[in-house]
Amino acid sequence: KRLIVKQFLATKNVTIIKHPPYSPDLAPADFMLFPKLKVALKGERFKDVESIQKNVATIFLRSISRERFRVCMNDLLCM
Repeated sequence: KRLIVKQFLATKNVTIIKHPPYSPDLAPADFMLFPKLKVALKGERFKDVESIQKNVATIFLRSISRERFRVCMNDLLCM
């Protein structure tokens, strides 16, 4: 299976980035999203899970521009 995946990625010109199999410090969500989310929601109180989800989806995630996301992902790849 590994060879099949490597061949497929090669045909699609996908660059493989080597890193440890489990490295939370390199996970995109941990790199950019969760730290910003923690700051944005600090001190907020929610009555239920639905209100948390609504707040995150409507306010926080939509506030991140595509360009900002692209820059963060580029920074992650260049670490």
